[in-house]
Amino acid sequence: MTVSAVMVRMGAFALELTGMPWEQAKFQALSAFTNTGFTTRESEQLTQHPMRRRIVSYLIVIGNAGIVTSIGSFGVSLTQGTLLGNLRNLGYIVAGVLVLFLLSRWQGFMARMRVTMEGWLSRRWDFQPPRAEELLRLDEGYGLTRVELSETSPVAGKALGELDLKSWMVQVIAIERGREFKPIPRGQDRLLPGDSLVVYGAEDAILKVFKPKRSKRLTIMSDGAGHDPVMTQS
Repeated sequence: MTVSAVMVRMGAFALELTGMPWEQAKFQALSAFTNTGFTTRESEQLTQHPMRRRIVSYLIVIGNAGIVTSIGSFGVSLTQGTLLGNLRNLGYIVAGVLVLFLLSRWQGFMARMRVTMEGWLSRRWDFQPPRAEELLRLDEGYGLTRVELSETSPVAGKALGELDLKSWMVQVIAIERGREFKPIPRGQDRLLPGDSLVVYGAEDAILKVFKPKRSKRLTIMSDGAGHDPVMTQS
C-alpha cells in the first residue's frame, strides 16, 4: 500500500511536470493506477501528449500488479492463523493506513518528497514545456477573445479601473485603436467605441461585461517545430 501511494504521487508529479495543473494530475494518476478510466477532457490531453501517454502506461501496468498484490496480501493476512492473529494483522493494516494518511497531510514531508521526485524524474526524462493552451486553460471555460466595442457598449467611455474586471475574472490584455496598439493597458486607460480589445477570462463573463458589436475567439497554435506559437481567430 505504501509503494502504491508513492507510485501514484510520483505519477502525479510527472504529469505536473508536463504542464498539467496539479489537481488534474493527481486525479489522472489515480485513475490510471486504479484502471478506473474516467473519460474526461483531461483524458484527451493525456492521449495527445507522448510523454503523458508514457507516464500513464507505466501507471496502468504497475497499478495492475500493485492492486492484485495488495488484495492478495490483505486476504492472506486475514485467512490464516488464529482469530487473535487475524485481529492483530488487521490492526497493523489500519495503523499503516493511518500513518499513510498522516504523512499525506504533513506539508513539510510532502514538499521534500516533491522536490526529490521532481529532481529524479527530470534527470531521467526530457519533459517538454506545457503548451500555451494548457497554461491558459483554454479548454476549461476560459478563452482569449477579440471584442469590438460599439457605441452602446456599457464600458464605452469608461476607464479600465472603473470596471472592476477582477470580480468578473476578466483581464484586458491589449487595446487596438486604429493603428495604435497598446499592450497591457493601465487602469486609467479609457475604452472608446470602435476599440478592438484582446481579452482573457471566462467567455460568458466577457460577453456580459463588454456586450461587443463583434467578438471572435482566439486560439494559440504551434507550428509543430518548437517555434513560438501564433495567434489565430476562430
